[in-house]
Amino acid sequence: MKNSTSVELQNFFDDKRILVTGHVTYLYSWLCMLLHKMGAKLTGFSTQKPAKPNLYEEADVYELMSFYVERTNNIDVLERINHEFQPEIVIQLSSMCGYVENLDVRNLYTFNLPRVLNTLEMSRQSSHVRVFVNLMPDYLDSMTLQRYNDKNTGEIDLIMGNFRLIEFLTAGYRNAYFNPKYYDFHKKSFVNLSFLNPIGGGDWSGNNLLNNYFTSLEKNEKELIVRPGIRHNIVHVLDVMMKVLDIVCKLFTPSKNEIVDSLILNQNPSLKDEAWITEFLKDLYHDKDFTIKTDKNFSSNGTVATDMFHVPDYKQITDWVPCWDVKTALVKTIEWYQVRERGANMQRYSFNQIDEFLDQYANS
Repeated sequence: MKNSTSVELQNFFDDKRILVTGHVTYLYSWLCMLLHKMGAKLTGFSTQKPAKPNLYEEADVYELMSFYVERTNNIDVLERINHEFQPEIVIQLSSMCGYVENLDVRNLYTFNLPRVLNTLEMSRQSSHVRVFVNLMPDYLDSMTLQRYNDKNTGEIDLIMGNFRLIEFLTAGYRNAYFNPKYYDFHKKSFVNLSFLNPIGGGDWSGNNLLNNYFTSLEKNEKELIVRPGIRHNIVHVLDVMMKVLDIVCKLFTPSKNEIVDSLILNQNPSLKDEAWITEFLKDLYHDKDFTIKTDKNFSSNGTVATDMFHVPDYKQITDWVPCWDVKTALVKTIEWYQVRERGANMQRYSFNQIDEFLDQYANS
């Protein structure tokens, strides 16, 4: 699947009306800034405010859009958005990306699941929505869940079960109401997109290794701890979000065989273990005097989550090559935190990074 050019994507998204659910999250703050840069009209809907600090407030993302933050599952809110804003595209973040360690299983099933169901139902009934995309960071492959020793295997299965149920709901709505065979009649594309969790500035979740390392280095701590067997996906969030938007563009007027659930995979190796990352930081921070220490008390639990809820028929998109390579993605992430530490305007700096990314994307 060849990527659209940055000019093609900017032309497509210019003036498009897009509803983003979960807009206060780190991933979607970057997505909203990228879409704003392309000229899209944005409305955000979230059912909870983010913990502080957060990218949404640090970069003043709320200035770029209309937004609703209400702790409610009432479909009336979504129906009001549909009536007043008339979204053409709905992009939903169904998982609690980056905050797995704080998840309450009961909230996932009684709070998150109805919210997603209501968004699906609003999109089904809307005469305006053409594309519904459910984004799902793939915790199974990224080994994110393996780092939470306070959760047993059963709890992790319950967490994964909620995410998989949302995938089934999205696929179910497509199969029940918007079969791709009859696209010319209904003109709607409902899909799941899955990807490995990316890196980037503004991620303050507890499992963000780079921010933890950066904080230690800024405090001149003398040791960085690495955990054996743990790897991280070193792809920048702008690359992942740009690929998502490329797929959204193609779904808006697809051929019938393109309306499928997809897993976005990097063609080049991007999974790096913590020993590799710390050695890279040692070169980057050559003026810092620190050692790298292995956490001998840590042991990987192997595959802690089952695939009992896994959707088996994802199309694997393997011909994607990120614009920024592994080392560039690391440098851009670290630079973001360094600039914030100096008290810069983070909306302006984030847009500077987006401009730099789009320039390179256009020439790649």
